Amino acid sequence: MANTQVSCNDLTGYGKFLDEKSVEFNTIIKKMEEIIAKLETGWTGNDSHNFRANATAYLKNLKTVEKSLLTYGDFIKNKSAKYNNVVSKFYDILNS
Repeated sequence: MANTQVSCNDLTGYGKFLDEKSVEFNTIIKKMEEIIAKLETGWTGNDSHNFRANATAYLKNLKTVEKSLLTYGDFIKNKSAKYNNVVSKFYDILNS
């Protein structure tokens, strides 16, 4: 028989960590979008077009990472809350 132990505090902390990283990614993405927008005003031609296309694709991928971090952060925090509730109910039953 296998034992599984969960540290709810650690899980919650990890979920919050992922949320914080999601916010960092969002900040980075916004700064990069501003830089690209500024480049568009002074840089024209094929190189400019190729750079913007590549940068836009890169930003799209970063947004996917940002969303994944947020999604998994929420998922982990929800699991932590569920585990915490199960443990609380167990101790309530024991103390009854």
